[in-house]
Amino acid sequence: VLGPIDFEESRFYEIHARARDQGQPAMEGHCVIQVDVGDVNDNAPQFAQALYETQAPENSPVGSLIVKVSAGDADSGVNAEVSYSFFDASENIRTTFQINPFSGEIFLRELLDYELVNSYKINIQAMDGGGLSARCRVLVEVLDTNDNPPELIVSSFSNSVAENSPETPLAVFKINDRDSGENGKMVC
Repeated sequence: VLGPIDFEESRFYEIHARARDQGQPAMEGHCVIQVDVGDVNDNAPQFAQALYETQAPENSPVGSLIVKVSAGDADSGVNAEVSYSFFDASENIRTTFQINPFSGEIFLRELLDYELVNSYKINIQAMDGGGLSARCRVLVEVLDTNDNPPELIVSSFSNSVAENSPETPLAVFKINDRDSGENGKMVC
């Protein structure tokens, strides 16, 4: 007995058998037996990373590649064929992103809006042809772009002023910009 047989360690064994009789003179026979080892689905897919982190500007066009996940499987044949899908994904994830089941590429399906959602957590599952699976997570940080003009809201306004009036307020207003960081700073 050779001990435990593992397809991933050796795909075949070659056994040399020899027989000798007890006659005079002794005669001997010899043969070679080749044993091919069949693969069973004993390995689940494994992702290259447990966590993928990426950034996408909110003005990324529909169809943009966001990230590619990758999983390998040590088995062979159909047991090593890996397909990708969203796992436990919200409707928002499914309408915003799509995944290529064969390549693991995640594409943008609709426009991003930093002011509505500034990050996404996407759970991905890789499944081999024999039904074993693995999971990873993708974090997508949406980057703000200057896509919102400042808003000016006038709360009080006077359209006339006397000629020699001291400093007199003519208007009271409030400003707001929905963008963030430098894109949200305003000067009046």
